[in-house]
Amino acid sequence: MKTFFKSKFFKIISAIICVMIALTLVLSLVGSKIAPQSAIIGTIISPIERVTGYVSHTFSNFFTSVERAKILEEENNILREEMRHLREKLVEYDQYKSENEFYSDFLEIKKEHPDYQFEPAMVVSYDSLDVYKTFTINRGTAQGISQFDPVITADGLVGYVSEAGLTHSTVMTLLNPNLSVSATDNRTRETGVVSGDAKLVADGCCKMSYLSRSSAMNLGDYVITSGAGGVFPAGLMVGTVTEIGQESADVSLYAVLRPFVEPTGLSDVMVITSFEGQGKIK
Repeated sequence: MKTFFKSKFFKIISAIICVMIALTLVLSLVGSKIAPQSAIIGTIISPIERVTGYVSHTFSNFFTSVERAKILEEENNILREEMRHLREKLVEYDQYKSENEFYSDFLEIKKEHPDYQFEPAMVVSYDSLDVYKTFTINRGTAQGISQFDPVITADGLVGYVSEAGLTHSTVMTLLNPNLSVSATDNRTRETGVVSGDAKLVADGCCKMSYLSRSSAMNLGDYVITSGAGGVFPAGLMVGTVTEIGQESADVSLYAVLRPFVEPTGLSDVMVITSFEGQGKIK
């Protein structure tokens, strides 16, 4: 709008109006001195007055429209600001709702294991080159996190902290062959070691090894952490048995497990920073 008032077109129109108004005033003054009833002067002035009146009315409507447009623009700006605040409130509400749901999922775990100390963390990135789904969280030693701290969701074990920085940490998942978990079949109480396997990672599965030849494990059994070794507390959900086979190198059996927690697509996790009986990997 400011550009219009500075434009060449507006200046020309304004000049024309000023000339017409001035001419009307001059002719009116001349006409009054010569003769008010003069037909010639009236003939000259009349059309000019009509044009001037029309232009004046048109510009009056224009400026009224401009003023209304300005008022509408101000109202729209106010409405846009209110909408922005409402969107912010909605985002905050969704965040609070998500956080409440996230924390409520861990209340039962906390009731069952009052010795657990938790630190919530957000997944900030995945290593796109790592087939074992290693990811980074936004918590580190500044928040009390240490290397080998267990990482879980409400559904079960995810892995542990393989590297702890000041404000960020790297998490190694159950799919990685470098991670080993002492585990127990919840039904038969048979024990073994769960770790990732390069042949199973494509299917999102891991392997429970060192089962005895007489193992009574069945498909559908679920496996939990045993607590041996002091790295993981006992009772964390690991996975479900989907296959049982015999190792090619010896007579022991193995079980293929599908983890209860799918390591891809995670947004929030909990790190267990302390628990009764916690030890360290040597």
